[in-house]
Amino acid sequence: MQDERFSWHDDKASGNLKKHKVSFETARLVFDDVYALDDQGPDPDEERWLRIGMAGLDVLAVVYTERQGRVHIISARKAQKHEQKAYAKQRP
Repeated sequence: MQDERFSWHDDKASGNLKKHKVSFETARLVFDDVYALDDQGPDPDEERWLRIGMAGLDVLAVVYTERQGRVHIISARKAQKHEQKAYAKQRP
């Protein structure tokens, strides 16, 4: 799937929905959250990021990279407890 801001692989999106019960369409919403947290992945040579933010009533963790000027979503899931706490702590 692609639009002006986001891209992803449809097969990956389908598998993610089955495994984590989070659609990539919903995951896009965390990029509109002004309070979202971003953290670079564990490998500094790889341009992967983790964004934790709100999508509706849920705090989600979205792994992404940038490709051709778009946010390319790799995976999305509900945030773990420690991620939810970190997000809540920094939000006013």
